[in-house]
Amino acid sequence: MTEHIIDTHAHLYPARYLDFLEEHGMSAELTKIARDMRASDEPEEMAARIQQMDEAGVQEQMLSVTPQAPMLQDANAALEGARMVNDIYIEQMKKHPGRFRAYLALPVPHVKESLTILDEYFEQDGFVGVTVPTFINGSMSLDDESLEPFYARLNELSARVYVHPTGGGAQSPAINDFWLQWVNGAPIEDAIATLHLLKADIPHKYPNIRFHIAHLGGDLAFLTQRLEDNYEDWGSFEHSPMQR
Repeated sequence: MTEHIIDTHAHLYPARYLDFLEEHGMSAELTKIARDMRASDEPEEMAARIQQMDEAGVQEQMLSVTPQAPMLQDANAALEGARMVNDIYIEQMKKHPGRFRAYLALPVPHVKESLTILDEYFEQDGFVGVTVPTFINGSMSLDDESLEPFYARLNELSARVYVHPTGGGAQSPAINDFWLQWVNGAPIEDAIATLHLLKADIPHKYPNIRFHIAHLGGDLAFLTQRLEDNYEDWGSFEHSPMQR
């Protein structure tokens, strides 16, 4: 039986989308890393991507735009940016049937506009869920109360939520001052965001949401027993981390 290998962590950063983010206030420092990855949607870069997939025996990639999500201050611009990149993903999925699926880009932290994107795109073929950064706009936690309507809708949809780090080093000088944002900062962000969700009891409140945490959850696999001990001995979580 032939294996069907899926790459669940793949990025696609269209250059015109990155241009749009910069035109609407996002710093070029935040988009630079995406421009340097040869991961745009130009035909030659898509051809090189598919060749690499074939050489590695990968049949499908799950595309996502995080950490370059459309996190713009203006809600209307953020909504426009989300539509732009989601439409580009649809275009690429149609051009290369069977090779790509994608996580929806959302205009977080704008909840109303994020719900609009869910209404417009969630049921379209090829989208497997949504993607959000570990920290919205660099500092807003995923347990922020303003996101409750968003989680409620995702729960109704039984959605997958892909959580990816921002490259902000969890706002720690011990990481950022030594340029460790992607060396160790990324898995630290993965773990912190997951712990925020657990502390806020989000997985229990919204049991139909399936969370996909990038980089195997960072260091969480090494902390499993420690998390459970903190729950059992000190009530650090509302429910057992081992159960949800």
